Amino acid sequence: MLTLGGLLGGCQAHVAAAKPPESATLGRIRGIRAARMFDAKAGRIVNNAVVRIEGDRIVSVTEGAPADPTVVDLGNVTIIPGMIDAHSHILSNGDKSYLEMLVEKSEAYRTLEGVANARNVLRAGFTTVRDCGNEGLMYADVSLRDAIAKGLVEGPRMFVATRAIAAVGGYMPFGVSPDLAHPPSGAQFVSGVEETRRAAREQIQHGADLLKLYADFPEGWGTFTVHPTLTVDEMKAAVDIAHTAGHKVAAHATSKQGIRNAIAAGVDSIEHGENADPEILRLMRDRGVVLVPTVAALANLLADAPASGLRRERYLKRIANSPRLVRDARDAGVKIAAGFDASESADDGHNAMEAIMLVAYGLSPVEALRAATLRGAELIGWDDRIGSIEKGKIADLVAVEGDPTKDIHALGHVTFVMKDGAVAWDVRDVSGASLSPTRPRGPARPTR
Repeated sequence: MLTLGGLLGGCQAHVAAAKPPESATLGRIRGIRAARMFDAKAGRIVNNAVVRIEGDRIVSVTEGAPADPTVVDLGNVTIIPGMIDAHSHILSNGDKSYLEMLVEKSEAYRTLEGVANARNVLRAGFTTVRDCGNEGLMYADVSLRDAIAKGLVEGPRMFVATRAIAAVGGYMPFGVSPDLAHPPSGAQFVSGVEETRRAAREQIQHGADLLKLYADFPEGWGTFTVHPTLTVDEMKAAVDIAHTAGHKVAAHATSKQGIRNAIAAGVDSIEHGENADPEILRLMRDRGVVLVPTVAALANLLADAPASGLRRERYLKRIANSPRLVRDARDAGVKIAAGFDASESADDGHNAMEAIMLVAYGLSPVEALRAATLRGAELIGWDDRIGSIEKGKIADLVAVEGDPTKDIHALGHVTFVMKDGAVAWDVRDVSGASLSPTRPRGPARPTR
């Protein structure tokens, strides 16, 4: 049986505390050289590559270039594009149960947890994330996104879905007393087309980069029976608002009917897509709907499950379906974007696990690398700016030990991160030992 630790193969992303690089040092970096570079578009390794940088942009990429004293030589590493996590929850930390997280932690404290999580994600080589719901924090993810963009805190470029939209009774928390005047909520609950339309407009008005819809969900705590929640008409109302405003829509959908409903509503991506069959996958391909399978999230749920019992048996059954989903999606020609779906601080910084597991489930290392770079950029709508190392694109560059086209585990050994042309992480500047997240994982919860 595949386990999270076994797939990591001892690899851990470098997330140690680093000395902030001095501005003078940054000013001298006009290019970097490495033994290898991954060309995401061509799907090949370029040897002895030099990437020249001016400001935040790549101005040239030279193959087979000799050593040059005007550039920083990173040595025997592979340069890859800054990776993209297409499904994250940076403001969520499951060291408590979901309900406890909502009612026992202040918005300020959870936001500060998000700052720490964002730093670890960036230092793991992920320069961009598509954050698919802040789990009850109103618009705190907009503030974190903006603080990162202004350089106030370290973190990846964030595209945020803010509150997410769910049907009344169709998302967590469950079992809350109806007597509460202001019950906690993990999403913005709606009922009917007009409420959904209003929620979509509100979220975009307050800074959402994309909308997240829950097309289906388990019916309560500890259950595994999934039913469609939002209707096609409700979802279509949100999609129409989003697309008119130039925003994309992601749909959480794991049941066949939930996935079909979301596709019929016109969403841009299916998150999880657990039970998509070949017919549904061909429909996704024909309509250009991207799959973000989040297969590593299921492995995390299994790791949290009791050693025996019904819950473990159900997770084992769900995980057994993952290789089939990945293989069928690839064979159908569906575009796959890598999203780790981390919802705990202990996971942030290990985002490369999704690409590693995609390879374990049937993708080639090159396909998985593209899922974590170019495909994520296409899904966000920024493939003209990020996702590959090319002249004119933003200088988001990551160095990893080894050759990830031969061994995908190399993604777990990040030694250098550049974002927007500035050095964000360099293992050579580290003071102290490498620090991997060791906080205990919280109680298992449904995939979000």
